[in-house]
Amino acid sequence: MNADSSPQLGSRLPSLTRLLDRVATSVPIGSVLEEVALLVEREIPAIRCGIWLANKELGVLEHGASPSMPVDYLPPGGIRIADGNGGCGTAAARRVPVIDEDIETIEHWAAILPVMRRHKIRACWSIPFFSEDNLVAGTISAFAADPLAPSSDQLTLLKDSAQLAGIVVDRHRDVQRIRNSAQQYLQLAAVSPDGVFVHIDGCMLYANEAGLKLFGLDPGKDVRGRKLSTIFDTQSAVELQRINAGRVNLKRAGPAGIMVELEAEVAPIRFDAMDASLLVCRDISSRVSPDLALIRSMERTQSRISSELHERIGQQLVGISFLLASAGAKISSDDAALKKELNEINQLVRDSIAEVRLLADVNAPRSPR
Repeated sequence: MNADSSPQLGSRLPSLTRLLDRVATSVPIGSVLEEVALLVEREIPAIRCGIWLANKELGVLEHGASPSMPVDYLPPGGIRIADGNGGCGTAAARRVPVIDEDIETIEHWAAILPVMRRHKIRACWSIPFFSEDNLVAGTISAFAADPLAPSSDQLTLLKDSAQLAGIVVDRHRDVQRIRNSAQQYLQLAAVSPDGVFVHIDGCMLYANEAGLKLFGLDPGKDVRGRKLSTIFDTQSAVELQRINAGRVNLKRAGPAGIMVELEAEVAPIRFDAMDASLLVCRDISSRVSPDLALIRSMERTQSRISSELHERIGQQLVGISFLLASAGAKISSDDAALKKELNEINQLVRDSIAEVRLLADVNAPRSPR
């Protein structure tokens, strides 16, 4: 016999909308799958619905949801996924719907007929559903107490519900992967020597202990909800919110007003199922200090060279110039050629004095601007 046609899709829209909303949240998978099963049972009152989830490692179907089925229906180890092992195991193995209108006449039910009779099950419609990687993720089944064939609308409803169950399973596993990944990340962040901050539009979600210490904050303080501008200076906070990804150098006032050089890596991240920004901050003062030391050393060297040029070499050249002038004055006016040569030498010395003074000025240390 055929079951009566189910209501049209319009009557199911509120339930489907609520289900899809719950899929997008962190509601436990069992609760969402139970709502899927109850939706099927409301639309097809003559049946009871069960949803089974594939355990690929064990090769069995495990309980997902069955709000109206007896608790002892499933064997303790689940339903083995194998062709010929009831409707669910066969549908999962074949990857196609298995519609058994009367299980008393179907060979793959023979081994478990006593169990079916005890629970007053005579018909079973099993539909497999699949994960995004096209592997069997489970089955959804409708059980009837009498021999029964589904109408085309009922079969469509069951197939649509199977697809919905597949979405629920995929989203749940995605959330679990994200949570596991986030948990591993937080464990790494907790022991990171760099400051790690997570924020959304300047509103803090997380800061590790190293980050709190970096900014002189109480390590035990919860920063969730705190504005980024209360940790960084206003200009830096604006700049960090503007950058989606990249590196930026910042400064902050440290102890005794000494400016501390910081480097911040900015990257997008998913945090608590939200799009957020990750900041990894490190104090690079120790990296900058050697550069400053080198500059100071160069300045000292320049000062020494300037002093040597001005006070020693320059003075020696001035003395030589005076000696040449004195020697020239003692030469007879009749020896014009010798006097000319002495004057030319003296001019070269004076030119050298000018060049030495210029070099001394160039190497003199400059006061900071």
